[in-house]
Amino acid sequence: MPQLHSPSTRPHGLSFPVVGVGASAGGLEAFTQFLQRLPARAGFAILLVQHLDPSRSSVLAEILSRETARSVREAVEGMAVEPDHVYVIPPDTRMGVEGGVIRLNPRGDRSAPHHPIDYLFRSLALAYGPRAVAVVLSGGGTDGTHGIGDIREAGGLTFAQSVDTAGQTGMPASAAAAGVDAVLSPEGIADALVRLGGGPEAPAEPGADGAEPLPDGNALAPLFAVLRERTGVDFGQYKQNTIRRRVTRRIALQRFAGVDALVRAVRDDPAELAALARDLLIGVTRFFRDPGVFDRFRAEAIPPLLRDRVDDTPLRVWVPGCSTGEEAYSLAIVLVEAFEGAAEVPVKILATDVNEAALARARAGVYPENIAEDVSPDRLRRHFRKTTAGYRVSSAVRDLCVFARHDLTADPPFARMDLVSCRNVLIYFDAALQRRVIPLFHYALRPGGYLLLGPSETIGPFADLFVPVGRDEHLYTRTLAPARLPSGLVAGPPVAGRPPVAAGPPREAGGLADVYREADRVLARYAPVAVLVDDNLNILQFRGDSDPYLRHPSGTAGLDLLRMAREGLLPDLRDGVSAARTEGAVIRRPDVRVGEGDAARTVTLQITPLAGAGPGLLCFLIAFEDADSRPPAPPVVPINDSELAERVGQLRRELEAAREHQQAVAEEYEATNEELKSANEEILASNEELQSTNEELQTAREEMQSANEELETVNEELEHRNRELGRTNDDLHSLLVGVNVPVVVVGRDLRIRRLTAQAEAVFGLQPADVGRSLRETGLGLDAPDPAGTVARVIDSLEATAFEARDRTGRWHSVRIRPYETGDNRIEGAVVTGIDIDAAKRSEAARRDLEGQVFQTQKLESLGLMAGGVAHDLNNLLTPIIGYAQVILGELPAGSAHHAMMGEVDQSARLATDLVQQLLSYSGMSPRENRLTDLSGLIRGLEGLLRRAAVGAELRFELAGGPLPVDVDPAQVSQVVMNLVTNAAEAAPGGRGTVTVRTDTAHSDRAALASPFLGGRGDLPEGAYATLEVSDDGSGMSADTQARMFDPFYTTKFTGRGLGLAAVLGIVRGHAGTVRVRSEVGRGTTVRVLLPLSHRPTPEVVGAPIRIAATAGRGSGTVLVVDDEKGVRGLVKMILKNAGFEVIEAEDGTQGLDVFRDRSADIRAVILDLTMPRMGGLALAESIRGVSGTVPILVMSGYGPEETASRMGGCTSADSFRNRSPRKR
Repeated sequence: MPQLHSPSTRPHGLSFPVVGVGASAGGLEAFTQFLQRLPARAGFAILLVQHLDPSRSSVLAEILSRETARSVREAVEGMAVEPDHVYVIPPDTRMGVEGGVIRLNPRGDRSAPHHPIDYLFRSLALAYGPRAVAVVLSGGGTDGTHGIGDIREAGGLTFAQSVDTAGQTGMPASAAAAGVDAVLSPEGIADALVRLGGGPEAPAEPGADGAEPLPDGNALAPLFAVLRERTGVDFGQYKQNTIRRRVTRRIALQRFAGVDALVRAVRDDPAELAALARDLLIGVTRFFRDPGVFDRFRAEAIPPLLRDRVDDTPLRVWVPGCSTGEEAYSLAIVLVEAFEGAAEVPVKILATDVNEAALARARAGVYPENIAEDVSPDRLRRHFRKTTAGYRVSSAVRDLCVFARHDLTADPPFARMDLVSCRNVLIYFDAALQRRVIPLFHYALRPGGYLLLGPSETIGPFADLFVPVGRDEHLYTRTLAPARLPSGLVAGPPVAGRPPVAAGPPREAGGLADVYREADRVLARYAPVAVLVDDNLNILQFRGDSDPYLRHPSGTAGLDLLRMAREGLLPDLRDGVSAARTEGAVIRRPDVRVGEGDAARTVTLQITPLAGAGPGLLCFLIAFEDADSRPPAPPVVPINDSELAERVGQLRRELEAAREHQQAVAEEYEATNEELKSANEEILASNEELQSTNEELQTAREEMQSANEELETVNEELEHRNRELGRTNDDLHSLLVGVNVPVVVVGRDLRIRRLTAQAEAVFGLQPADVGRSLRETGLGLDAPDPAGTVARVIDSLEATAFEARDRTGRWHSVRIRPYETGDNRIEGAVVTGIDIDAAKRSEAARRDLEGQVFQTQKLESLGLMAGGVAHDLNNLLTPIIGYAQVILGELPAGSAHHAMMGEVDQSARLATDLVQQLLSYSGMSPRENRLTDLSGLIRGLEGLLRRAAVGAELRFELAGGPLPVDVDPAQVSQVVMNLVTNAAEAAPGGRGTVTVRTDTAHSDRAALASPFLGGRGDLPEGAYATLEVSDDGSGMSADTQARMFDPFYTTKFTGRGLGLAAVLGIVRGHAGTVRVRSEVGRGTTVRVLLPLSHRPTPEVVGAPIRIAATAGRGSGTVLVVDDEKGVRGLVKMILKNAGFEVIEAEDGTQGLDVFRDRSADIRAVILDLTMPRMGGLALAESIRGVSGTVPILVMSGYGPEETASRMGGCTSADSFRNRSPRKR
């Protein structure tokens, strides 16, 4: 198990851990529990900061000393910090540690925010680094949250008390949200510290508590693989010492047996995965960190950026590794302040990170109150809004920033940036990853763009890509070196709204392309071998074969011209470039000897300065011209040693060049000295002028004293009037606060004069908007031109009112009245708002309810009508089909009359289908429910569905497991068939794609509500089987969707418009619902939800075997009672053919009379349920009064459910028979 230190190897001095404990309300009890849990010798010091009353002395140390055996002392300035001691903060001070001793500083202004816990934690992070420990106990507010981040960044341990054990949850909850190593009870924190602290009572060996020491080598590879798979971040490229230390600490805190146990936990537990990823992604940042950096950026970078901006192009900033957004918002505030008073400059800040939780906090823009330590009061007032949770960044600043997930190490970089601010991110990367990332920044920046790094970060070996701005080692500007992406990355489209950038060689940016064109123009005259170099003498381009003059030296690869120059070129190159830079003219250096021995040659150097590369950047074109002949030998050379003579001549020339260079430098120093002398003389002259001015000021002072006497008199009167004005102002303020109504007062120029706190919330304004025009700020309402409306009220002197929504969607009644002064002058207008959201919502709910009631009544009315029509049609169709069947049986099969009668029978059966669809819509269709697997039912229909889909492509995406539903399989098959047929007909040209899906869904009332079923609010929440039929056809308009399930409504040239109406009726009858999603040109999806059955799905068996009835003959007399003559005649004919004698009656009264007369002869009674004068049920009851044994069969054209509803609890009938022609 890892330890903060080992007893046997603990260094002296500052080597022991120091625990800082912060507490407020409820913290005394928690700290007492913490102390009592610790052993007497834990091996670390404890510093307690408790929020105390600054005006009273404290007895906290005395109270705590009674609860523990260890030494508890009130801290004193300069007191040495020792292990196993407790130091308590005195009142009205801030306590810190420096050099191993306690430092106490006065609290200062008591009205200013006081965060002594943050102060202590920050000092511990600086003094002890990874040996610092922070503990946040019970208390209100957010003190300690910032300091927790400092200690985490330094590598120390952080703890927060669990909210269920805290008396006040504000401080520990805020610390936990910011990220700590563990959230525990006070006793649990003490146990963890003892376990990690290495005291005498802690485990002596790392593995003594069952844990294994963390192995070396590739032990973390499995953990990195899981993290890379689950989070998309490759921690193998981060600094391994930091990663190993944090992994080791995590294993110890959670008491894992080793890395393998941690890997299993991360793989199986999302909470552990999130906690470990948060621990490894150290997201520590704050507002205006290192303020001097922002000041230098504003002074040295912003002016060139504004000067070189083209037209209205936005200023583009990229902040990789933005964490919770403080860095991005700080840059936005600096830019907003820098652009004040200038022309409007569009700004776009792209802030990215891999931590989604941190990005969510950044987008919200809400930060704790202790940011006041980093943000000045003026900036807090101008750019933040006070909320109950702390401070929220103003919308004007938030709108400049776009936060998105982006992995700097893996995702393609952004492009054409003016600034990249990557501060305190590279310090967590290993060297290889840093070398990979720096060129990314060069690629992302435009020529002349700026790179901002942290105090511990540099550009490393990439001096050819960036140069420091002045003497600042953290602010760099991009050079003109060609942009290139590291291997494995392509330039993608990371910025929303921009077209993708194709992979391939980077295009040359504007400034460099101009230089290349200028170089081509010059070389068109000379055409020698040449090279193009930048201001740092890095080669940008080669022209011709430069090998005789330049070579690549051994060592680190680079394009430094001076390193590549061959023997003899270096002095002339350096001096020539220096002269060209100073004079801004073409410099020629003739007779330069290059090389040695036989390979030596004489060349003329021509150095041409080229402008146009960018702001403050200069390039040079260096041409090498070979001489026509070798130069004459030096005047005094031994005849027998020509090589020596050449060498001496060359050395003389080099010496002469060095002397000239030295002379030029001396002249520069002399000129500078003369300038300094001149400046000194000017200062002396200025001093004399100041002395004269001082005498004049003394005289003016005496005059001012007399004028002051007069002003004092006037001042007394003004003070009296100010007091009166103050009282009036206080009364007005109290009135505006007391009415609790949003009020905005504007002048005739529409500038805001006054607003209430409620107006800030409703109209989206802030105190900083006072003095701004309403046309700039708006009212934050969803209303056309509210500022124009206010202007019209001022001009017309007529009040107006309207209703509108604010930014949160709440409704308000806005009233605008002219602002009339006491002397009847119109000085502006007063805008007020009244919250009517509850009334609006009630009205909307009432309209929705009325719509649902109307839809329900419509469905019921149509259902009753459809059921009645179906009943009457059944009565008409029954004899038609019956007689047709009889006639068909008697006619020869091939005769013309047989064919015609067949057409009659077929037409009647088509009419029967119409009746069945009407019954389905009305919900009266007879159902035979069975437990059915919905997916299995559709698989069985696949052949029929493919034929019904005509030319469309039919796809099935059915649930893998069974979907048990209690349904009538035949009716559900009709639903599927109708939906697929309609979808196929909607396909473009009949060649589209129709997809049938099944699945399960847990649906709430909102998901079950359907506008086609009157809202259908009666369905219970729970598990439902879903059937979806989708097409990619032409889609439907909202008008068509509203009527698609109405009977007889169709948009096709053929069809009766009852298919979808039947679908709706069947689904309604099965206690289901229907939802439709359609878009014109994009297709339609119809979703049917049916309740899932909790019974096990039966095995799929074959179709039921139907046993044909054995033909036979009957005898006796049957009484047939029906008001439809055709039906009576058909039943009579069938019964007579079967051997029965039939007696007819045309209504119930006549039937009862016949039965009474011949009850002895009648063996059975067949009667209609619905008849005039006396219905079937009343007749059955009367017959039972005459004879209790005669069988009674009731017939009806209604379905079984409707018939059962009509029969109620009647027990007189022995059987029921549906009279539908299909059920013969």
